[in-house]
Amino acid sequence: MEDRLREALALHRQGRLREAVVRYRAILEKHPDEARVLGLLGLAEFQVGDLDAARALLTRSLQLEPRDANAWSNLGMVHLKAEATEQSLACFERALEIQPSHPDALNNLAQALRRLGRFDQAKPLLEQLVALRPDAAAPRYALADVQLKTNHVDAAIQNFQHALKLNP
Repeated sequence: MEDRLREALALHRQGRLREAVVRYRAILEKHPDEARVLGLLGLAEFQVGDLDAARALLTRSLQLEPRDANAWSNLGMVHLKAEATEQSLACFERALEIQPSHPDALNNLAQALRRLGRFDQAKPLLEQLVALRPDAAAPRYALADVQLKTNHVDAAIQNFQHALKLNP
C-alpha cells in the first residue's frame, strides 16, 4: 500500500488531482478504513470542487482518527466553502485543540472570523501565524487588514510595508 500511496501523493502534489483521486480510491478498495487515505482523498475531492464527497470522506476519516488536526482543518474548509461558517469555526477550533500551532487551522479560523466581521478574535490568531511564518507575506497582509479595521493604523502600515518587502 505504501508505494501506491506515494504515487497518489506525488500526483496530488503535482496538481494532477483527478489522477490522485483514482489512485486514492484504488487504495481504499483494499483498505477501506485507512484514515490517512480517506483524509487525503477528502482533500483532493475538496480541491476539485466536490464538497459533498469531501465532507463525507473527511467525516469518515475523523471517525477513525479523531485526533487528526489536518483532517479537522480540511473539514473546516469544506464547511467554509459551503458557507456553513459556524460549523467551520468548530472544526478549526478542534484542529487547534489538537495542535495549537497548526498554521493552516490558524489561518483558516482567522479567515472565517474575518468573514464574520469578528476582527478582534482574528487578530491574535494572525499575530500567532505571523510569528510562526515571519517570512510569509499573506498572513501579514491579513493582519494589517484586521489592524486597519480595528483602528490600529500605525501597526497596519508597518505590516503592509513588511508584507510588501516580502512579496512586492
